[in-house]
Amino acid sequence: MPRLGGLVDAILRRILNLLRARFYTWRGPAYGLREAVFWPKLIDYWIRNAEALAFILREAPEGEVVILDIGSGGGGLGELVGRAEDRHRLRLIVADYDKAKVAAVAPRPFIAGRFVADAAHLPLRTGAVDFVSSIDLLEHLSPDRRSEFLREARRVARRASIHHCPMEGGEGMFRAEEGDKRFQDAHLRRFKRREAFTDEHLGCLYPAPEEVRKTLPEATIRGDQNAGVWLKYMMFYRRPVAGYLAGFAYLMRWRRRNGRPPFYSAFITAAGEGKPR
Repeated sequence: MPRLGGLVDAILRRILNLLRARFYTWRGPAYGLREAVFWPKLIDYWIRNAEALAFILREAPEGEVVILDIGSGGGGLGELVGRAEDRHRLRLIVADYDKAKVAAVAPRPFIAGRFVADAAHLPLRTGAVDFVSSIDLLEHLSPDRRSEFLREARRVARRASIHHCPMEGGEGMFRAEEGDKRFQDAHLRRFKRREAFTDEHLGCLYPAPEEVRKTLPEATIRGDQNAGVWLKYMMFYRRPVAGYLAGFAYLMRWRRRNGRPPFYSAFITAAGEGKPR
């Protein structure tokens, strides 16, 4: 039965990918009925990338907008940029430390460039791009390299940088470590194996608001995804076949609580210091 469920799940995933590519247009950061249909799984993935893109478009100038997306390997923000109503004026440059991920970036009209780079030492001049984004990268860097990267992102960005990551601290406002431990325990009980990315998180020191403010004292840090709600939909959408109902469960049962603390993760936004391109 588990093998049959996995097979059906794979077929549904393929069908959904085809339908999404043909019919889905991204229109804003609110997860609604269309998202429950076209993005029923990976709810957290959609939310964090949608919020990042919405911030960029709110702060963007008229005309062409150049975004440097770091650590996504061509996925992440690019998945929504390619489906955005404003995609005709968005240009995405992809940077990643992993050569294979950079090489695998598919040529698409909005991809303006790609290169391999150390996030803390970007081979770009000051103010080279309008925005820098990194979605769930900071937690994979050591604290000293985090500060180097945050400064480097601010230097390269002409207008602003935006970062998303699991976070710990803030006098109990952020509880990513507790959330990851509970998720790993539940994942091990249900699937009899550990989840690899969560193990990476637990092996690192989680970013903290106090740490970020030492590097970017003017940064805005906003909570994202209630820790309890995050755990519920992370486990729900991993169910074979039934997981495709996770988006509807989120809309009907959990969405209204998702903006309340304690939070699993945070958005960090900071003004760029770069000169005009």
